[in-house]
Amino acid sequence: MFKRLRSLLIIFAVCSSLVAKADHQPLTYYRAKAHYMVEVIKHITPKQEDKTTPFVIGIIGKDANLIKAFNHYTAEQVIRNKKLTIKHIKDTGDRFPYAVVLVSARKLRSIEEINKQYPNALIISDGEVIKKEQMVSLISNAEHTSIKITLNRENIVKRGYKISNSMLNFAGTKEDLSIQLKEQEARMKKQESYLKSLLSDVVSKEKQLNDLNQFLINKSKILEQTQQDLSEKTLQLSQSQTQLKEIQQQRREMQQEVEDIRKNIQQQQSLILSKQAEVEEQERHAQRLHAQIELNRSKLESQLAELAEQDRVIAIKEQTISNQRILLYVAISVTVIFLTLAFFLLHLNKLRKKANAELISLNEQLYYLATTDSMTRLFNRRHFLESAQTQVIQMQRTNSPCAVLMMDIDNFKTINDTYGHAIGDQAIIDVADVFLKNLRKYDIVGRLGGEEFAMVLTSCQIDKAKQIAERIREKVAQLSCKVNGTPIRLTISIGLTPLTEEDKDVESVLQRADKALYKAKDAGRNTVVILEN
Repeated sequence: MFKRLRSLLIIFAVCSSLVAKADHQPLTYYRAKAHYMVEVIKHITPKQEDKTTPFVIGIIGKDANLIKAFNHYTAEQVIRNKKLTIKHIKDTGDRFPYAVVLVSARKLRSIEEINKQYPNALIISDGEVIKKEQMVSLISNAEHTSIKITLNRENIVKRGYKISNSMLNFAGTKEDLSIQLKEQEARMKKQESYLKSLLSDVVSKEKQLNDLNQFLINKSKILEQTQQDLSEKTLQLSQSQTQLKEIQQQRREMQQEVEDIRKNIQQQQSLILSKQAEVEEQERHAQRLHAQIELNRSKLESQLAELAEQDRVIAIKEQTISNQRILLYVAISVTVIFLTLAFFLLHLNKLRKKANAELISLNEQLYYLATTDSMTRLFNRRHFLESAQTQVIQMQRTNSPCAVLMMDIDNFKTINDTYGHAIGDQAIIDVADVFLKNLRKYDIVGRLGGEEFAMVLTSCQIDKAKQIAERIREKVAQLSCKVNGTPIRLTISIGLTPLTEEDKDVESVLQRADKALYKAKDAGRNTVVILEN
């Protein structure tokens, strides 16, 4: 942790000297923030970016020093061949497609709504936010002497951005860098597999080319043989043409002889034709008589066929009506069965949904009963210790300040013995309500047993924790609790201790806070005692 902090300070000093040398002006705290933000924008880039869209950076919050420093620093800056444009976002309904949205420290409470309002922008927060809403955060110490960059790689990648390894090595965790390297290794293996398949395809194509060359060589040999055969056939054709001419000459002589014979035949045919004309006239008369007989027969057959067709049509219609009646009965039966089945299925689905809803409700009630103290609505001892252990580990990992409070109602046994357990229970409930009303949304509080409570203040310096403890003590002392008109004075003693580097689990911190609580009791009760180690 110290090595990382030393590296941040060295980088901050180098950046300070470079910016100061470039502008011939001393580097201020706000110009250092502007420099860090520009470096983040350079190293966290969209996976797909429209080159024609202008690079506009929106700033939410009235931080005049930051806006002035950013305008001055980015006047000559160009990112991915685009000049930077700074715009102050005044209207909460502004839907301009900003490439980057910077959230000043005064607007950190609205980080969840800002993330929803600009779903495609890179969100940079000037200060620490909760992990699930974080993308990139610039965190400075109370004296404004150092700046630390933290990021949530999961949210950045989910938003469609990619992070350079140098940025992860500088501001990410080892797990983020390991995941980034594993993803790059997977992409390289995929490319290597693609190259291997491409090489295999090239080898296959080369083999096919060799086979094609061999095929062309074989075809070339066949072509040469074919050309040789063609030359021989051409010679044979020339000889055949000579023989054909001789045959044609003999054919012409024979045609002349045939022509003479044909003339004789024509003369004889003319005599035959005259005789045939007479015979044909007699045949036509006989054919007319036969046609008349056939016409009468055809009319009779047509009438008989029409009667037979009418009988067949009537029989078909009767059969069709019978079939339609059967189909109608079947359709009605199927419809009734389908409607009955649909009603049954709808009823069954309704019962299933009702059972699922009841199961979800029961699970929620079971979780609430398992984690919450039924009287005070605070975390019970087991759930508080589990949650506190998680917070302690998180604070140790991020090197964030944290404080633990042990609280006990003063003279509670006397209240129980004097007024009864019902009044004692009401006193516990009233004190628990004070804790809940004065609890920050990211802190946790639980009832450890009886009148003893504990609270974990995350991301909280010891001075701020003491202010919170004093406020809680005063609020409890101001409670107006009366029994039969007689006021009962309630006070609490508080033991406060910060989280240290030597604390490995929540038990050690609670033991130290418990010692501080005993000192508060010994100091006269209704007081806050701090024990730092």
